[in-house]
Amino acid sequence: MSLLIAMPCYGGLVSDKTAKGLFNLGKELRTANIDHGLLTMANESLVTQARSKMVNFFMNNTEYERILFIDADVGFTAEDVFNLLKYDKDIICGAYPMKGIPLRYNYNITKPEIIEGELIQIENIGFGFAMIKRKIFEDISQKYGEELKYYPPTNNSTFPPTEKEYNNSYHYFLELKKDMAYLPEDFSFFERAKSVGYTVWLNSNIRLAHVGSHVYQEG
Repeated sequence: MSLLIAMPCYGGLVSDKTAKGLFNLGKELRTANIDHGLLTMANESLVTQARSKMVNFFMNNTEYERILFIDADVGFTAEDVFNLLKYDKDIICGAYPMKGIPLRYNYNITKPEIIEGELIQIENIGFGFAMIKRKIFEDISQKYGEELKYYPPTNNSTFPPTEKEYNNSYHYFLELKKDMAYLPEDFSFFERAKSVGYTVWLNSNIRLAHVGSHVYQEG
């Protein structure tokens, strides 16, 4: 088993809860003898493009079996990651609250409900804690290659593409137009993944934090 942790972090900003989670996760993955790496991207202001660029690096320049997206404002524990790894699911995620009071979660359960123990099948979810197997991206690029194919710029001194990456890049998170509206990048990805035969699962026992600012004001 092997895993690439991918973290978009515009401006190089990572919350304290996320940093502590990464520190402890690295120790636990080494103890469990799980091959892993960490990929960050600090210079891409569009998360849609950041996610696609990170997947293209994963697909073309590594041999990792899975990619785990963790957003830089999501608080997690090493146990949360192992609660994804212990299931052999193609796409499996954890939920975190949206930034608002009262707390609400950004996922939609399939109807009728399909439950396997602590796992629930879902239609989509926010992409801040999502683990995906390599083959999903291969199948999406085969079906949507003409629509998603692009050539990354070569003048980016921070993340210049390799030759393989340049010739084999796809915008996996391109916003999808559905019912006269554009879906966000995460929901767009799930729509394409489902269209090529995959299901999305949520571990309902994972409890993540979402770090943000809150203004306390009277009146």
